[in-house]
Amino acid sequence: MAEVRVHAAFTVKDEGKFLKEAQKMIDATQTEKGCIHYQLYRESGKQGGFAMIETWTTQEDLVNHSKSEHVKNFQASQKENVSAVIQTFVPV
Repeated sequence: MAEVRVHAAFTVKDEGKFLKEAQKMIDATQTEKGCIHYQLYRESGKQGGFAMIETWTTQEDLVNHSKSEHVKNFQASQKENVSAVIQTFVPV
């Protein structure tokens, strides 16, 4: 089965709150089964612009990540703070 890549682009109102909660999610996610790469990036030249770039061993691993408690906690904490565009890619 092919690896799965995710590009989650975030536009953030309160960066401090976002970064604090994102770090909790990153720490937990990087120990998950199937997590190859999970890194937060700041968009160059754009205030409040961030992206989480992810690589997962399988689609199933990504689905399990999406259902995890730490992802749900992050989403709940950022509901009014973040807008997101999430794209998923597989090799051609």
